[in-house]
Amino acid sequence: PLDNKGIATCTTTSLTAGADTIKAVYNGDQNFTTSNDSLTQTVNPIASKTVLKTSGGTSNVNDTVTFTATVTASNSGGLSPTGHVSFTSKGQTIPECPAPVLLTAGVATCTTTSLVAGADAIKAVYNGDQNFTTSNDSLTQTVNPIASKTVLQTSGSPSNVNDSVTFTATVTASNSGGLSLTGHISFTNNGLAITECPAPTPLDNKGIATCTTTSLTAGADTIKAVYN
Repeated sequence: PLDNKGIATCTTTSLTAGADTIKAVYNGDQNFTTSNDSLTQTVNPIASKTVLKTSGGTSNVNDTVTFTATVTASNSGGLSPTGHVSFTSKGQTIPECPAPVLLTAGVATCTTTSLVAGADAIKAVYNGDQNFTTSNDSLTQTVNPIASKTVLQTSGSPSNVNDSVTFTATVTASNSGGLSLTGHISFTNNGLAITECPAPTPLDNKGIATCTTTSLTAGADTIKAVYN
């Protein structure tokens, strides 16, 4: 109701962010007509803060790693952030979390086994909602490569000068997680390239590379296979 000065007030904490059009309508009485007025109330969203954490700062290729983004606000007035968080690794979508992840009680998680070896820059971006601003956080996940093992075998030792000898290098990994070994093997004899195998030899689909030579010289030849 109007007070004796013709004033009525409305106090609220429910305005949403943006340009809110506020209208006051006087409904008149037996002596006065109705009238109204409007104004625009600019309402700023509440600043959000996103904190990103990892289940382990250092992991290995194929390890399961969970990233947790927690979204908060210092002055939320009882409101809770809603919406989604997008997770990326080196700017690319993480395969297990291709779509933005829904916040639940201010928390979103992404679990992956797809991180590649190296320093992976992980970023979580909160996209905001009608009451809260966007925010983001980043961290570096150090991912170690899987340890490989190379075993070198010869087709026959001893051999004679000019004999054909084949060296076979087999590369395995104790915990490959279904990944296939790729790359090349470099074969050397006494530290020098073997004539018939001057360039690195690619691994086949079983992780094997071979080098066949007739160029070995008499004596104790030290043959070495290096998987790159």
